[in-house]
Amino acid sequence: MGRRISILLVLIIVLGMSFNSEGKEVQEAKKINVDAWLHTVKIIYREEDITGQLSPVVINGTAYLPVGNSANFFNKDVLWNPLNKTITLSDRSVDYKYLEQEKKIKKLEDTIARLENKLEKVNIDIDDLEDTLNDKLHDNNFGRLDNISNRRLDIDIRGDEDDFSFYIEIDLDDYRRRWNRLEEDDIEDFICDIYDYIKNEFVRFKDSEITGYFYDTDENEKLVKCYESNGKLRCRHY
Repeated sequence: MGRRISILLVLIIVLGMSFNSEGKEVQEAKKINVDAWLHTVKIIYREEDITGQLSPVVINGTAYLPVGNSANFFNKDVLWNPLNKTITLSDRSVDYKYLEQEKKIKKLEDTIARLENKLEKVNIDIDDLEDTLNDKLHDNNFGRLDNISNRRLDIDIRGDEDDFSFYIEIDLDDYRRRWNRLEEDDIEDFICDIYDYIKNEFVRFKDSEITGYFYDTDENEKLVKCYESNGKLRCRHY
């Protein structure tokens, strides 16, 4: 490590003493004794730790960064002239045509992703729908019931794509007291959100006859029914 520091210091000293600023004379290079440390500071750029890419060095209490590596992060070009020992920094030119093409490509990629998503929803079958609903249920995409984890619920679909029911299954042997403390409005909002999601997100089931239930797997009985009547969603508690 000591050799690496010595070599780096020689470069810093030689290059540092050779900058030519307008109106100032070029100073002669000279050897000086310094207190140098590696791996004592961190460099954060755009919330990313880039310390390992820049290898900063602390000399006499001041942190220094290598010109070449640093320039890449700040969009600069670096030119080293070994004849007169001069470093020239310049702004990198911006290829606006390239940037415009990048924007167009990104827009096309987004459009393709949306179309693929729509196609997936058109081609989805009942089994795939059941898997999708359970994934979203367990990820809390439909919200959650107070004091009852969605991980304790499962959705079972019965019927065909023209006429089917989805059953939100819950074991009241474990959750009867919690269930009884729930507000009816919260239960209805929960089951209606799932009904609306199926109707609005999946073209294939737009005209299907759909009914939703909360279902107790302990007593094998229906608890709440969600259905459409005269263009409105209604709920019935058993």
